[in-house]
Amino acid sequence: MGFTEAYYEFFIELALNNQKTWFDVNRARYEADVKKPFLAFVTQLLEKVAAVDSRFSGFGFGGLCFFAYLGLEGNDS
Repeated sequence: MGFTEAYYEFFIELALNNQKTWFDVNRARYEADVKKPFLAFVTQLLEKVAAVDSRFSGFGFGGLCFFAYLGLEGNDS
């Protein structure tokens, strides 16, 4: 699984609409087009790193990554 055009388009649109109301309307896109492929990427990366360095075996992305609200301000102004 790779990063699609929709992944990049989300961030382009976010840069133009950095408001909570926009994000709330586009949350499903974020989950499907950004978060899901990014977590898949991190999972695959960890598997490859663990194959080379056993200290990374058993690591899950939950302990390494978290998702903030993408720097959104708490207001719609």
